[in-house]
This record gives sequence, C-alpha cells and structure tokens, in this order.
Amino acid sequence: MASEKELLDQCVPINSLRVSDSCLVIRVLVFGSGIVKEFNNKTNQGTRKIVTLVDEEGTKIHATLFNGYIELWENYLQQNKICYIINGRINSTNPNFQSVHKELEIGFKKNTLVKESNSHFSTIDFSNNFISFDEASKCTNGTIFDIVGILVDVKPSIGEGSKKRREIVFINEMVDRKTVTLWNDFSEIDGQELQKLIDEKPVVAACDVRKTLYR
Repeated sequence: MASEKELLDQCVPINSLRVSDSCLVIRVLVFGSGIVKEFNNKTNQGTRKIVTLVDEEGTKIHATLFNGYIELWENYLQQNKICYIINGRINSTNPNFQSVHKELEIGFKKNTLVKESNSHFSTIDFSNNFISFDEASKCTNGTIFDIVGILVDVKPSIGEGSKKRREIVFINEMVDRKTVTLWNDFSEIDGQELQKLIDEKPVVAACDVRKTLYR
C-alpha cells in the first residue's frame, strides 16, 4: 500500500466526488458509527452498518457496509479515528433513507481499502456551519442545521424500535435552552455516551439537526 505522504497527495475532498467514482482516495474523520442491523428484502438479506464520515472541509457523507465488510474494517472505522478510504464506490443516496449528504454515499467493494491516518486533521472549517439558538428558532420546519452548546440534561430513553428516542438539553452563553431529540441509534449510542459526560457539563456540537414542529 502507498505511504501516508503518497495518500495525502492523492486525496480529494468529498465535494468533488461524483456518482460511480471508484478509483479515488478521501481522508476523513469517523464522525459516528451506527449499530449493526439485520435486513431482509426481495433481493438480499444480511447485516448492514452505516458510518458517518467528515472531511477537513466539514462535508459529511455516509458509508454503508454490508455483511463481511463490517467485521473486516471494524477496527478502523471507529468513532473519532482518522482514516483514508481508498477505492470506495460513490453511489446516489437512497431517497427512502435520511442521509447527511444531499446526493452521495459511499459503498464498500472487494478492492476498497481503509488505512488509519496519523497526520493532523483540522476541524477549523467545521465551525462555519453552526448557527445560534436564535437563528435555529427562526428556521422553518424541515430545515437542517448544526448547533453547539453546553449539555445540561440527558433524559432517559423511551419508546421501542423506530420510535426509540431521548431528549438532551443545551444552554448557550445567554442561558437560553434548546432541546434536541435523539432518535433510534443516536438515542442508544450517542445518548449513552452523553449520559456519562453529563456531570462535566461539556460543550457539545449537534450536527445535521432537523427542525420539526409538533402540534
């Protein structure tokens, strides 16, 4: 396999990817790692896992792994690790599922490789996407945005299956409160991690939050 310097020279940003691209290298931070789930449809069955990746420009994309690829790359695609994805196949997003990228997702195939990166990963550009609590309140229904605040409360998880959810509460520098609901995998995985940190009152970023108005 190529050296890290050679891989760095070959890297392209997520925003430059196009559907059906496959001979490429991207360098990403593993932003989130979902739960392994079973699936069974008309054409196939097995297990599936979705991993959220982000590059240094702050652009996020989902990578979907099936069956044996989940275990094969498990040690590399752990949350907060930095890695190169080599020869992943770029697919259009499935309109039946929510995605962090409007158009694209990454699929793994036989010649796809993952290599851990030891080089510095800059998150400076991530802050360009955050909005204030006041701006979030003015967003229209269905708007997707990023916010950051001090975590002050993590509610117990309630519901089952696709209705499983957990509320977390942020405050900002003006002590305004903002409630975010974590659904499904986020309720179970991220919710448990945040529960462990609640006594520290950490600063937490919530990305790709969708505003929903309940009546």
